[in-house]
Amino acid sequence: MKTALITGITSYIGTELAKKLSCNGVQVFVVIRPSSDKSLIPLCVDNECIYIHDGTTESMIKIVKLVKPDIVYHLASEYLIAPNPQQIDSLLSSNIIFGAQLLESLRLYGGPVKIIYTGTYAQYYDSNTARPLNLYSVTKQTFDNFLDYYKDAEGFVFSTLILYDTYGPMDKRFKLLSSIYKAWKEKSIFSLPLDDIYVDMVYIKDVVSALYRVYELQSLNESSVNGKRFSVTSGVRYKISEVVSIFEDVCKCSIKTKMGGYAMPKRKIISPWIGETVPGWKSNTSLKNGIRMFINEQVGK
Repeated sequence: MKTALITGITSYIGTELAKKLSCNGVQVFVVIRPSSDKSLIPLCVDNECIYIHDGTTESMIKIVKLVKPDIVYHLASEYLIAPNPQQIDSLLSSNIIFGAQLLESLRLYGGPVKIIYTGTYAQYYDSNTARPLNLYSVTKQTFDNFLDYYKDAEGFVFSTLILYDTYGPMDKRFKLLSSIYKAWKEKSIFSLPLDDIYVDMVYIKDVVSALYRVYELQSLNESSVNGKRFSVTSGVRYKISEVVSIFEDVCKCSIKTKMGGYAMPKRKIISPWIGETVPGWKSNTSLKNGIRMFINEQVGK
């Protein structure tokens, strides 16, 4: 049986990916922090497959040696748009040091190393090449550079999937669709930014299928994905106001909006970067159908 090691298992994408891998006969192992909420780990992950990382490199080395993973999904990150000085250490520890410990542990393990990493479109600020938007995306890009080094120096196989605005049922994050839904239910005003920026909304099932497709290609056609960055895009970009209109159309409702009620930072992405997509993969869920499934799940609570 193939084995996968996942970081960031308690995230929305992590839990859904674990289910996908398990359904396809892959045994899922996870690494978590002592403070992680174990209740968020899906039932498909056996208790003996959960490893707690104490923050040291030695701890990570032991975990990797025990798991002996065939594939590593590095999803864990700390998302801070504008960290204050007291949060910098945590941001660096979560997004760079933890990942570096993982890579070095895989090097010492000595087995065939295959890694799938999730980046962010904020690594491409008004540019077709890497140009981080903010400190968070700087840390994501820095780990991406680590991957380049380990591929070149140690022969690691890796692929980076650049993610956009993911959404779907059972998503507990307070994101764009959740905000629109809240405004609808509470009959409150939904604030729109003065700059009606474009967003790329990608349904969770499509995101997970991209992650799984890369896993397949790393085994079947390694050269097609090794060392590459792929855009996990829906293929269609909408202005935030258009997302609201589509939501209204699906739920047959009217949502009060206020243009300029939400202040955007001076440094912002007006139109997300578009890159090469994963070979043999495409997003199959329209925004309208995705919103419909999102609403049905919310109403069913």
